[in-house]
Amino acid sequence: MKKIYLTPIFIIVITIIIYHQYRIRTPVKFYPILTQTDSLGKYEVFVVHNAPCDTQKIKEIIIKFDFNTLPLDTLKKYKTIERLFYRETKYMTKNFKEGKEYHPTFSTWDNIQDFNNHTKDVLMRTFFYLTGRKSYSTWVNWDWFEKGEFQYINWNEEYFSNLDSFYKEKKKLYNTY
Repeated sequence: MKKIYLTPIFIIVITIIIYHQYRIRTPVKFYPILTQTDSLGKYEVFVVHNAPCDTQKIKEIIIKFDFNTLPLDTLKKYKTIERLFYRETKYMTKNFKEGKEYHPTFSTWDNIQDFNNHTKDVLMRTFFYLTGRKSYSTWVNWDWFEKGEFQYINWNEEYFSNLDSFYKEKKKLYNTY
């Protein structure tokens, strides 16, 4: 009788282990879904495929991505650079285009793709402020509307006076040379 109960439990445990190993080995990928630029700044939105659930790992991966994909001359070109990262879900995909219809249907009442429908999918926001008091800010699990007064719980801001030395230090720290 005990064998009957142990067999399904054993199968479930093996399935969980295999899924976990697959998830660890599958690389994290970033898909740009929106880019806006003007003379003062640059704003980009990314969907992150296979994002880890651990807040610290999310932060490390995204900061490394920032310093790997933002060249120093781009940072010097703009006064601000903001990036917003979303977790890939059934509806927030690499093909997301605000204003287009969802496929499959998101809602029969309002089926238009809108970033406001995905506030819970936000992983992180990064922000370079490069005039006056220069800084690099990160908000993990950032969401202005949902978290209200608790929006800065996972907030970090680093000030620097010399962009070149700050950039080199971060590249060295995250091994992105």
